[in-house]
Amino acid sequence: AGTYTVTVTGADGCTATANTQVLYENVAPIPVISGTQSLTCFYTSVIRTASGGVSYVWSGPNSYNANTAQATITAPGTYTVTVTGANGCTATATTEVILDNIPVTVTISGTENLSTTVLSVTRTATGGNFYAWTGPSAPTGFSPPTITITLPGLYTVYTRGDNSCLATATTLVTMTTLPLDLISFNAAWLQTGKTAKIDFKTDNEIGVCCYDIQKSADGFSFYTIGTLPAKNTGGTQWYSFIDNNATAKKQFYRLKTKDIDGSFKYSNIQQLQHNKITEIIVFPNPASDILQVKLNKNYYSINVQIVNVNGQVVKQYSKLSIQNQTIQIPVNELASGNYWLHLQCDGEKQVLQFVK
Repeated sequence: AGTYTVTVTGADGCTATANTQVLYENVAPIPVISGTQSLTCFYTSVIRTASGGVSYVWSGPNSYNANTAQATITAPGTYTVTVTGANGCTATATTEVILDNIPVTVTISGTENLSTTVLSVTRTATGGNFYAWTGPSAPTGFSPPTITITLPGLYTVYTRGDNSCLATATTLVTMTTLPLDLISFNAAWLQTGKTAKIDFKTDNEIGVCCYDIQKSADGFSFYTIGTLPAKNTGGTQWYSFIDNNATAKKQFYRLKTKDIDGSFKYSNIQQLQHNKITEIIVFPNPASDILQVKLNKNYYSINVQIVNVNGQVVKQYSKLSIQNQTIQIPVNELASGNYWLHLQCDGEKQVLQFVK
């Protein structure tokens, strides 16, 4: 850099001079990086834009490189841009890209549960920006942080923080109820050999889904012939069901009570028959110590189950020996009450009732 002089000599020997100024331009460019957005659960890529030069080269984590002013970044870390000015001089600048992907902490408050007297409770979520609930009686779609619950079960709240990351929390709402009282369950003929009527009466009916009326031809294998929805209102409730296909010599009925939470239980078994079946005789009835069963033909051995009115097997005997077409069954250890005697032999099944 500096002033340069040239001396020119003409053909006549005369001379003249001229000057020129040469400047040394070595000023580096001033790079600027714009963009501050962090990586989040919503923003999986961000932009950084460099300016101040005529060409740009980016470098960063995981061998990242780009040759444009604008860099698209998908991983956190420190990124450097080398900026080249019009004079060929270079300069660098850096930017830090942060990963913000930690979900907010969401909590649910409220501990009261449902009961026969508390028909609704509330749960409140905190810690997010908006909320969506799932559960047996949860509202659909987005909802306020506080919801009213009328059915027992597991409830989950979904929310997002400022970084759009999903967070969840759960709460269990239970139902405390008095045990359902099945006051009575009876089967009777409306028209013998054709139509039967099943009546039952309940109390403390809270949290019950429905009642399945079940039927069997042998007292062993039952199937549902109808379902009645539970009323779930206070006081005593009466129900009736008509079986228009009660045409077998014997038919057995029971009630399957199903609760909202999926649990269920069975009633005692009721039997109807429309002709006098005398091939098997149970005596004495009531029995105190030994129950005797007189069969209608010879068998080598027989399997026996004694079932209580709750459908529970309380005694079981395998391959009882038969003498003179008679078997003897000890019942002295049984509590007083009504029982069903399930007999099975050579593929044949019979169900008889006796009293202890």
